[in-house]
Amino acid sequence: MEGAVSVPETRIATVPEGSRLLSRELSWLAFNERVLEEAADPRWPLLERVKFLAIFHSNLDEFFMIRVAGLHTLLEQGEDGPGPDGLTAREQLDRIGSTVRRLVRSASAVLSGELLPALEKAGIELAVWRIHRRIGMSGGLFVNALLRETGRRVTADDAARLQRLHEEAYLREVKQVRPLPGAHELLAYLTEAGVPWAIATSGRQKSALLALEVLKLGKDVPVITRDQVSRAKPDPDLFLAAAARLGVPITESVVVGDSVWDLLAARRGRALGVGLLSGG
Repeated sequence: MEGAVSVPETRIATVPEGSRLLSRELSWLAFNERVLEEAADPRWPLLERVKFLAIFHSNLDEFFMIRVAGLHTLLEQGEDGPGPDGLTAREQLDRIGSTVRRLVRSASAVLSGELLPALEKAGIELAVWRIHRRIGMSGGLFVNALLRETGRRVTADDAARLQRLHEEAYLREVKQVRPLPGAHELLAYLTEAGVPWAIATSGRQKSALLALEVLKLGKDVPVITRDQVSRAKPDPDLFLAAAARLGVPITESVVVGDSVWDLLAARRGRALGVGLLSGG
């Protein structure tokens, strides 16, 4: 692509001298840099690249709210000794600051130098905040909501093509999916305690089941996917179906989700919603 802006290939999670462990925070930023590289990759469909950029910024927001805030708390408490990675809280904050400034400059260059011109050429005038606030929606609602705001219509052929491209892109990346820390232990505890639980996802069965394999779920675990309900989040159909499958009233159920759309759907279904800060 003429005038394309590339993200530097250098990685940022370096091992301090005298330590064999990586900094957790710098390693996380290295992961988010890989997300940014996907946004800069011209091999992806245009709207997929836009979504990667939105995820990069959403991840960064959570990183500052949770991880950077935690480092500042250590400083306020006078706990600034070296951690397992050999870095003090102050040293980590210094490295985080320089790294984030570089990443944000790269992200701005990708947006202004590539994505916005390409979107405008396609007749789409789109602000990133419109994408950011919709992460967690089902893919179909996500695209339809964005195009509706831009005044564009999606034909049945367009929708089928976007769904196919999304599935192909997801299958290329699914091997990178990892369960959140404590996920296995939580599900094992619920099972041992006799608390019925289910998985409800806005992903379609073909892609969702691949991701759920990392949890090593048994075949007896109820899994509700987008294919099995009429409407996706923010409608509560997924959670209503999960409660029905478990044989429990939705009003006595707890929905754990990582996006505002999960919590909105839980509220509409009259379940108790618990928000999980995990990048969604």
